[in-house]
Amino acid sequence: MDASSLVAGSHYLEDPEEPIVNQPLLISAGYDQCIKFWDIARGEARENFVHKDSQINVTNISRNGLYLAIAGWQHMRVYHLGVSPPTLVTSCDAMYKNVTVIGFDRRCRWFYTAGEDGFVKIWEFHASLNCRRCFQVDSFCLLP
Repeated sequence: MDASSLVAGSHYLEDPEEPIVNQPLLISAGYDQCIKFWDIARGEARENFVHKDSQINVTNISRNGLYLAIAGWQHMRVYHLGVSPPTLVTSCDAMYKNVTVIGFDRRCRWFYTAGEDGFVKIWEFHASLNCRRCFQVDSFCLLP
């Protein structure tokens, strides 16, 4: 099954060619290991799934609305939001300490992680999850 057919059936996205979130999207996650998708108008969770690996320290939705990145103790995961329930796209358990920052570039070709280990890592998204660059830092902030 190709990605366009997955996106076409999505209840999160409006147009598979130019994916954007078609309604306000609120996702919550935390120490309870449960990721919840909220219906903001009704104030109720419309979908949820359990992330069994650890608590969740940070979440981030890609700019195009297709991917949800989550990270916690010594791991990170990226889920595809174009299907229900969201499916795991990639993961990495080779992290050290807590991962506290995760995000995507504009075109979703790569993403970055940072955390308590003092490193910012740039990951190639579509190439077997290779860590392309690793920088030792004291703090991290990404500007558009």
